[in-house]
Amino acid sequence: DLQFPHHENELAQARAGQGCCQCDDPSAASEPDSYARYWVHNGFVNIDNEKMSKSLGNFFTIRDVFERYPPDALRHLLASAQYRTDVSYSDTA
Repeated sequence: DLQFPHHENELAQARAGQGCCQCDDPSAASEPDSYARYWVHNGFVNIDNEKMSKSLGNFFTIRDVFERYPPDALRHLLASAQYRTDVSYSDTA
């Protein structure tokens, strides 16, 4: 499910949604007005050792997270895991 062209498609959709016109220029990522300077990747997000899913009812948004924690806490969580591993979250830990 995370095979090529998964990420390329996500990037194209995100840039199109933001009106980014520099999509065809790989050097544009270093420009200050580019869409993003960093692209963060992780495996699945697990909530209490269970895959986060709307159908399971254990889903939350970035806005929900920022209401409870500062953005730096989320950055630390994402940066603390190797990019191909799942990220585990729990209110108790």
